[in-house]
Amino acid sequence: QVILWLTPDSIAPKCCWDLHCPSGTMSPTDFSKFDMTYYTKSALAGGICCGLTHGAVCPVDVVKTRIQLDPAKYNSGMV
Repeated sequence: QVILWLTPDSIAPKCCWDLHCPSGTMSPTDFSKFDMTYYTKSALAGGICCGLTHGAVCPVDVVKTRIQLDPAKYNSGMV
């Protein structure tokens, strides 16, 4: 059994997000990295992932719907 003791010093954020900030403080987010190429890459990645997922799930959903609409026709199958 492991017991973790938390003191006020261990709870305070000690990481430094920016290399230029003094130790023990956190700088605000640097928004300069969020330029148009960042959003273009994010949109492209989301479109590719959505396209792959949609292409894999829609045929399965069509088969499921056809089985639900006409169970007598598809009742002698795998299950």
